[in-house]
Amino acid sequence: MGKRVRKFGKTGCLFWLLILVVIVVIILYRGKGSFREAFKSIGKGLRREVAEVEEPEDIAEKDEDVVIVEEEKDEEKQVPTEEIIPEKETKEAEKVTPVPEKKEEKQKAEETIRPKKLDATLYFVKINQTDGSAKPIPVKRTVEYLDSPITRTFNTLLRGSSQTETEKGIVSFIPENTKLLGAEIINGHLTLNFSSQLEDNYSGRDAILLELSQIMLTAFDFEQVKKVSILIDGQRRSYITGEGIPLKKVYIREDISQLYSGG
Repeated sequence: MGKRVRKFGKTGCLFWLLILVVIVVIILYRGKGSFREAFKSIGKGLRREVAEVEEPEDIAEKDEDVVIVEEEKDEEKQVPTEEIIPEKETKEAEKVTPVPEKKEEKQKAEETIRPKKLDATLYFVKINQTDGSAKPIPVKRTVEYLDSPITRTFNTLLRGSSQTETEKGIVSFIPENTKLLGAEIINGHLTLNFSSQLEDNYSGRDAILLELSQIMLTAFDFEQVKKVSILIDGQRRSYITGEGIPLKKVYIREDISQLYSGG
């Protein structure tokens, strides 16, 4: 009986010790699954505690690394202010500074644009109020022109005499509304192209001859003119007006006297 009691006592101690361990494990690691997993959890807990002890230093080191990286990024973003050029200054730099014109070139340009003046001699007709006779008479006019003094001179002639000249008996036998369509001079040969109104002279043969005299005398007053031809609407005519007065293809200075002396 005594031996059995001892044996039961040892077994009972072991039994209650096992029960106590089970209860402790269940209380501490309930929900952890098997005992094996419980022991694994205990190992993880120990490692986590060790990591928590070492964590402040690691975090501090990581934070220092982050700060250094951010500072490097900020330095990369910074652009030196000296390299920034304002837009206005760039545009002004692109402008080409004008080269000042030379005085001689400027004067030449003004001379080409500024009209030139010519003391031209126009021929009208002077009517004698006593006997009614008429003959060509020269009249001085200042004519302004750019590149063709002959054209400007004939345009002035076609406008007729002034009011003052008319009061003195100086008139034009060239019909009103006659226009100069063109004037060309080649090797001293002047060709004048008039509109059809040139033939609207119905005052008789003498008036037509005086009309032609006005044209010829005004043309030959230019030294460079050696010959003169008359076109009407761009065409050559053998006769002028209904009077049947011959119109020569080419006139020279000697032909002028024959025009009005015979009238």
